[in-house]
Amino acid sequence: MFIFEPMDKPIRVEGIDIDIQLVFRKEHIELVLPHFQRVGLPSRVLDDMIDAFIKSGETVSYERWFLEYGQRIINPLMNQKLSRAKDHPTFNNLLKHALKEVLESDVLLKQFKKFQK
Repeated sequence: MFIFEPMDKPIRVEGIDIDIQLVFRKEHIELVLPHFQRVGLPSRVLDDMIDAFIKSGETVSYERWFLEYGQRIINPLMNQKLSRAKDHPTFNNLLKHALKEVLESDVLLKQFKKFQK
């Protein structure tokens, strides 16, 4: 039996894998941040993201907003720094890499993958 925690709104962000969207939680952000510097983004990116979240007046969860902002703002910045096409899925790939252990150990995803087969 699975118990699901209620969410304010489902996380559905275009360009981000559904597996990531299903498991992503606030505590996973700290797993992602070190990778920003590795691709040449300054350490102040998190501060900028938090400031933008507060100014936006969003009523969605910070986790959802983080994925949306990352896809919309951070992805093109990383692609520019890495000389990639603007729409290359760099942010999504970074999330997959940073959350690899989380994705592989999540019980819900394991059940979902069994169901897909």
